[in-house]
Amino acid sequence: MAMGLPYLMLVVEPLRDWSMRTVAGAAIGCAAGAVALFGYYHQ
Repeated sequence: MAMGLPYLMLVVEPLRDWSMRTVAGAAIGCAAGAVALFGYYHQ
């Protein structure tokens, strides 16, 4: 899945509306993922 993700992002890119809401959502998602990975690797 991780290998194909960049290609999926290229397909979805024209449909994305870049606004502050989109950027904030992406930042929150990245932060949640980082916290989840940190908790997984540092138990």
